Amino acid sequence: MTLEIPYDFKIKELCQYLRIGKYSRILLQLPEGVKQYASIISREIENECRVEVIISGDPNWGACDIPVFEAKRIGANLIVHYGHYPYSYNPIHHELGVDVLYIPMEYKGGIPDEILSELEQLLREKNLSNPIVIATAQHLREAKRIVDELKKKGIDARVPEVLGGLPGLVIGCDYRAITQATGSNDSVIVISSGLFHALGAALATAKPVFQIDPYLMKVSSLDEERKNWLKKRYGVIYKALNATRWAIWVGALYGQTRLDYAKHIAGLIEKRGGSYLMVYSRYVTQREILSIDSRDIDAHIITSCPRIPIDDFTLIDFPKPVLTPGEAIMVLTNQLEPYRFPW
Repeated sequence: MTLEIPYDFKIKELCQYLRIGKYSRILLQLPEGVKQYASIISREIENECRVEVIISGDPNWGACDIPVFEAKRIGANLIVHYGHYPYSYNPIHHELGVDVLYIPMEYKGGIPDEILSELEQLLREKNLSNPIVIATAQHLREAKRIVDELKKKGIDARVPEVLGGLPGLVIGCDYRAITQATGSNDSVIVISSGLFHALGAALATAKPVFQIDPYLMKVSSLDEERKNWLKKRYGVIYKALNATRWAIWVGALYGQTRLDYAKHIAGLIEKRGGSYLMVYSRYVTQREILSIDSRDIDAHIITSCPRIPIDDFTLIDFPKPVLTPGEAIMVLTNQLEPYRFPW
């Protein structure tokens, strides 16, 4: 590649996979922050692997968003999805004659010793000695190294095992590495960029959460973020306590169609004497919700993705409560503590 890109795209391994599978045309799916490199990556794949590459320009929301129908329409027999492992709740490997290959896109950089020293200091200031270390797909390898380094400093860190998932892996809607981790722990360390994954971790547990950002080269506590976001989310929850007429949104993306879960929530609504309507939509934004909203709806529940209410509706003044599935269950079962996230 002519431009140094900080991720390993496994081009050599990809070429071998393409030759074995005899693929002739692929649909290339990249994370939002990596699409700026799309022309470089696609040219290298075409030149090295001798295959036609078409780049997906649609938004890529994660491993739940696999464009099988789009690939089928353009005659691509393989989707190469960069940035994630297969979706933990509904892995898609082959649909409608289209295969899917996941490449996690490991980060080439590392976390310097001074950042680990800052982390150690934060842990010791709070008398914490038994953290679990979790990470996004790009940084799982670094999670294991951080555990080793912390152990050398006398801190009993570990990468958590989780039934049915990769050890230590976290995605925006799956925090079982925290909530179902085997063994005990007194804190959580998240290796990720931005606030997205770290905030989810802070909402999924009441234990102290620390983030290492490999790009900004800093370590920080999520205590204040958790406090501020929970205050806002409970404000939404309280507004929904007297709701009787609900709109339940079911996602149309391949990995976001949770009809059985939506029906479970519908049953809770009926048990309380309420009513509901079911809405099926590929995307759920303010526009879609406002277009359906009426005097006959008191509140909305988004079953497609629990991050939509959190990231898209928390910081705005929206006229109706928009709840995650976990929040809806809190309201419908009258169990407001502890906070339930994501499901």
